Amino acid sequence: INEQGEFDRRRYNETPATQRQQIMNQVRDQLLVQQVSSDLFGAKVPSGEAEFVFSLGRTEKAFDYVAFSLEDYPLDRTADYAADNQDRFRIIDVSSISLIEDRSQAESVRRRIADGEITFEEAARTYSQDIFAEDGGTAGRYYYFELLEEFEDREQLDALFSLQESEISEVVETDYGFAIYRVNTPAQLADLEDEDTLQEIRQYMARTARGAIEDYFTDHARSFTADAEAQGFTEAAQEAGLTVYSTDSFPLNYGGSMFLGRISQADDGGILEGISNNEYALQSLFSVDQGEITQPITVGNNIAVAVCREVVTISEADLSRLSMIYPYYIGEIQQEEFTRSVLTSDKLEENFMNVFVGQILQ
Repeated sequence: INEQGEFDRRRYNETPATQRQQIMNQVRDQLLVQQVSSDLFGAKVPSGEAEFVFSLGRTEKAFDYVAFSLEDYPLDRTADYAADNQDRFRIIDVSSISLIEDRSQAESVRRRIADGEITFEEAARTYSQDIFAEDGGTAGRYYYFELLEEFEDREQLDALFSLQESEISEVVETDYGFAIYRVNTPAQLADLEDEDTLQEIRQYMARTARGAIEDYFTDHARSFTADAEAQGFTEAAQEAGLTVYSTDSFPLNYGGSMFLGRISQADDGGILEGISNNEYALQSLFSVDQGEITQPITVGNNIAVAVCREVVTISEADLSRLSMIYPYYIGEIQQEEFTRSVLTSDKLEENFMNVFVGQILQ
């Protein structure tokens, strides 16, 4: 090739045959790589597909919203719940010896303790296989509901909670093996005047009685909705002492597709950003028109109420521009999928560190 980019026969004839062969091999290899790349990442996008995908985001909505956190469930209602379920909130202080697999050994150890051959503390240090062994088995304070998660037989747990100070339980089966307990402080009812105790019980409720907490805040959210419809959303929020969060406009994008705007990019409060896969929440938001208020929406650990602040229609020009870059997005996805398939293949042998240390660093 000469300076004008044209084939130069004289230069070609003057080039050694070995060099011409080398160039030909390089060109051939490059063409093969390009062909494979084209086959893998150059899939044709069907006509109209891009227009259809982006048309799904033609209408966007922006919202203002308030949120009631489930973590703010009142301690007085927590105390009422605990009072109605006192048995599961009894507290006992125990020491324990755990033997993971051997019941016969556990029975032998218990018998030696009962006969006075060895103290409970000595037996724990010698035989126990849990984290309390070094402390002579001292395990500390437990609620009934905490041990209930470990005991295979509830009657054995009830028997433990009926023991007096220094009494030793039978060998009990737990979810990790076998155990012997000694009562240090007999079971007693939880102090429902103690704030730390109520905090612990509220955490338990969040795991096992979440519905009761959600119902409480849903009722408050409905009352707020009625006030907001009567006097205005912002005014009702101010009166209730609630923070009003705002979102930018975003489309109905179930699943959080990368081709459309996503709520996670639009929500400055960070509370609604988790609704991309929440069909009910998205329906609630996009079923209201500008100025209308949603019903209460459960989002993670919050009950939210939103008002549609604005409805935005994307112009045909913007949709057209988005459609033009659609093939690029598809190519990027194909390359990521190919890379992932190679790196996760069971045929891939990962020797990077061996080669790096053995060949590069030396």
